[in-house]
Amino acid sequence: MQQEPHFEPYLALGVPGAIYPKGYVVGVIDDLQAAERAIHTLRSAGFAPEDIHLDRSDEMLRQEHEHGVRRTLGQRFRVAFQWGTDEGPDIRAYFQEAHRGHHILCIRARNSRHIDQIYEIMVSHHVRMIKHFGSWTITDLPS
Repeated sequence: MQQEPHFEPYLALGVPGAIYPKGYVVGVIDDLQAAERAIHTLRSAGFAPEDIHLDRSDEMLRQEHEHGVRRTLGQRFRVAFQWGTDEGPDIRAYFQEAHRGHHILCIRARNSRHIDQIYEIMVSHHVRMIKHFGSWTITDLPS
């Protein structure tokens, strides 16, 4: 029996340190059917369900709204600090895409071969704004 892909939002808002998807290749995909096809290809290539995250636009916006409403002053400061870090503009760009109705695909890359394999699959499924979030750097991958 095939396990369903992990649909829990990965780009967590309001959780200090959780907004940086270290070790993941992240990209924007325009519609859910295309995302499902990409996920199927990733699974067929051997990627585990727990390594594949689809952040649906509606869930990202709901999460963004809920965390904005329920944040304490200290939490708001921490999130504002995160937005001001080097990765802030990259993460913010993904949330802007969610506001446009697009979805974010996040796949754990355990090594450089995985990065290349994920990248090729993403490009073949018209994923754009592809980036690898490494330990110390964010790498733009041409799409």
